[in-house]
Amino acid sequence: MQKTAKRIVFIDYLRAFMPILVIMIHVMDDHVWTTPAHFSSDLIGLSILHRFSRIAVPIFIMITGSLFLDPRRPFDLKKFFRKTFLKLLGLYLFWSLLYSAIYALSLEGDNKGRLLAFVENSIAGFRHLWYLKFLLAAYLVIPFLRKITENRKLLRYAVLLIIICYTLTTIGQTMDLFVTLRGSTGVLKTALNVYNSSFIAVQSYLINLFGFLIMGYYLATEKFTRRAKNTIYILGVVGFIYNVVFSIIYSNAKGDFFSIRDGAWYDITMLVFIAAVFLAVREFFAKQKSIGKIAAFMAKRSWGIYVFHMIPIMIGSSLIKLPYWSTWSMFVIIPGLTFAYYLVSLLATWIISKVPLLKKVV
Repeated sequence: MQKTAKRIVFIDYLRAFMPILVIMIHVMDDHVWTTPAHFSSDLIGLSILHRFSRIAVPIFIMITGSLFLDPRRPFDLKKFFRKTFLKLLGLYLFWSLLYSAIYALSLEGDNKGRLLAFVENSIAGFRHLWYLKFLLAAYLVIPFLRKITENRKLLRYAVLLIIICYTLTTIGQTMDLFVTLRGSTGVLKTALNVYNSSFIAVQSYLINLFGFLIMGYYLATEKFTRRAKNTIYILGVVGFIYNVVFSIIYSNAKGDFFSIRDGAWYDITMLVFIAAVFLAVREFFAKQKSIGKIAAFMAKRSWGIYVFHMIPIMIGSSLIKLPYWSTWSMFVIIPGLTFAYYLVSLLATWIISKVPLLKKVV
């Protein structure tokens, strides 16, 4: 009989608390209707909340990599596709159809418009469910990536390539900001647009898919010296500060705070910050043998919370608006709504898990 893989305590803690940051992202997306004044203290605060919450999804991907790419953990290809891949596909179809139906029914207008909206969202996937499609693609490449993680030298080479790719993207973004601030046009602007659009397009679909999976396994298993750990932590802090400052200046230049929101993934400053957080959690819980009961309960419901949480947010955002910004609204209302939606989602998924026919979808 095949032994059950031993649970990793720090991974369980990450799984328990990352859904809170995912919900915070969507709270800001759905409740924010105005943008703070450029270079104001409100914008700085919002930038800090926004950029920090963006670590959640990459860390979820890294968790997947740390588990499925570990050569020491049992891996049966047929069982993997039959149980893991097909189960995820079924979950995606169920929640995609459910969210599409809810959204279509909430629309004003005739039934034809609702039907078209339902079909469109069912095919494209409803908002946050893009992550499930991403995981489906990731699962397809896991058998190939395990060949890389079986060889430590090859793994380190892959990590180096990932760092280079993210660095090149950051250089392109920084040059784009410089050109925008100077108001440059012509050949330089055109060349830079071609560089950024082509390189980032490749990276967003290729490097991110491989990169965070590989980085997750690497950071979960690499034996770092004290100096290496401290270097990663320092780079992480510097990277986060740079990313916040960059987002503020870039937003002012482009006239839209959320203009580089999705750039959080393919930026070396965010990569080192995410790596620092992942490693810090690993080291903090290195000597802990088991996870606490409350955190264990949260970790067990993390998947259900992720797929369910947009239902209360959709209802809440139709009733609650944030018409203006202030320090109070930013650091009280946003975290307050985040924890409220989290608790509702946690309770709902726990109740659903007790229903025989529905417990498999959470």
